[in-house]
Order: sequence, then structure tokens, then C-alpha cells
Amino acid sequence: MSAAKDPPEDPQTVETATAVHLLFCVAHDWESDRDAAVAELERKLAYLEQYAGSPGFRQRHGQRIGVVRMQAPRPLPSVVTQLMNERGIEVEVENAEHPEPGLRCAACGRRRLREDQVSMTENGWACPSCFRAWNLLQGVGRPPRRRLLSRFSPWMRLALLAGLAILCLLALCHEVPRFLQMNDAIRTLTQPGSSP
Repeated sequence: MSAAKDPPEDPQTVETATAVHLLFCVAHDWESDRDAAVAELERKLAYLEQYAGSPGFRQRHGQRIGVVRMQAPRPLPSVVTQLMNERGIEVEVENAEHPEPGLRCAACGRRRLREDQVSMTENGWACPSCFRAWNLLQGVGRPPRRRLLSRFSPWMRLALLAGLAILCLLALCHEVPRFLQMNDAIRTLTQPGSSP
């Protein structure tokens, strides 16, 4: 993956001790101009996800984890919200703030969060974006390590398994005669009238 260059306009960020929220919004209207909205969403997401893993991000933010957070002035179509959730991206609807004081994120300080938005960490309540960063730090959201055999092609794996089967068969053929001799010796010793 090539390193992401700094954008013409730096993304708006919210920085915490362990994470950096990379905020974006889609200017096109989802109802009247859905194709343009989808294209803008994909372009911005591709840039921000690449930027979050780039050397430029590391140079600017150190070892903090970049998490992408989408802001929208009103609720998005349900399919878009679901796709964002599947990608681990929080959709923050700006005009749907909780009318009550609500809960506060212990990491980024966001207020007016509903109970169904927050998750508990060892530091207190966390908003969805901070909780995603916390999970990544704990290793929960990291891709699993590749197993040793998965590094080989299917034909190589088959050849390795066949080789192991042949080695086991050869070892068995070598040891069976010894076991038979030991069995004969024990049988001879345990027969009545045999002398020790």
C-alpha cells in the first residue's frame, strides 16, 4: 500500500491519549443525489483508512490508533448505516443528540451519549469510536495471525502431509518387527514350563 499524502485539507480530528478520530461528512444529499453521495463516501473512506495506516499519520500522531468517524446532519439510509457498522465506522447523527445530559466518553470527552451508544472499558464509558480503538489496542479487532501452513500453497500443503504420512509409515514398519520380537519373548517367558 502506498503511503497516503497529506490531503489538500487536513481531516478534522479529535485526539485522545491512545486514538485519533478522523472525522468526515458527505456533502451530497442521499435522497436526491445518491450516486454522487456514494462516490464521495467511498473516496473519503478510502483516503482516511489509508491515511490512518500511513507513515505520515504515524509521524504526526505517533503510536495512536486512527479511527474513522462519519458525521451526518440527519439519519442516513439504513443500508448505509449498516455498511458503516460492518466496517467498524461510527455514524454520528449531529441533530439527533440525546436531549438529556446523557453519558460522557471517558476518552474523548464527547457528551450527551445514550446508554445504547457507550461501552464500558477499564477507564470508564467509551463512545463507539473510542471503544473501537480500545478493542484494537486489546488485540480484539486485529486480524488473526496467519498459521504456519497457510503460508504454503495447497499443493505444498498436500506434499507436506504426504511426506509426513510416508515418514510415519516407515517408522511403523521399522518398529513393528521389534514389537513382534518383544511379544514372542514375553510369550515364551510366560508359558508354563519355561525357565527364566
